[in-house]
Amino acid sequence: MCKFLIAAVAALLSVPVSASADEITANHSPPNRGTISVVARGEPNTSWVALAVSTNGRVFKSESFNGEESARSAALSECEHTSGRTCRDSMSVPNEWDVIVLRCGSQNFLGGSAQKVAYGNALAKALARGFSAGDCRQIASY
Repeated sequence: MCKFLIAAVAALLSVPVSASADEITANHSPPNRGTISVVARGEPNTSWVALAVSTNGRVFKSESFNGEESARSAALSECEHTSGRTCRDSMSVPNEWDVIVLRCGSQNFLGGSAQKVAYGNALAKALARGFSAGDCRQIASY
């Protein structure tokens, strides 16, 4: 019985899964998305993306979704499945926004903005938790 269960689990784990999120790195350049405008939250035609960060600093970005929660769920799922780690840090934003991920010590801080201040937003969160700018490095951007 035990051998059967092990074989069944192994078979499930070897089935290819269509990824709805990709891993990104600090070398990832944000795409040229042209002039942006502020999109009101909840607007029916808003496309959302999400970033999720594992405890070891791997970053995953979802595909574009029509819903904020769908985007976040996809990024978190891919992050945890691929990294094999818990992914506690995530952020969903309208597709046109910028997102920066900072790693300060062993903690991650995400900042998003439609006004090109994503880095400042992420850094402000880190400073509020007692880190200095010198303690942090950018590990990803979108």
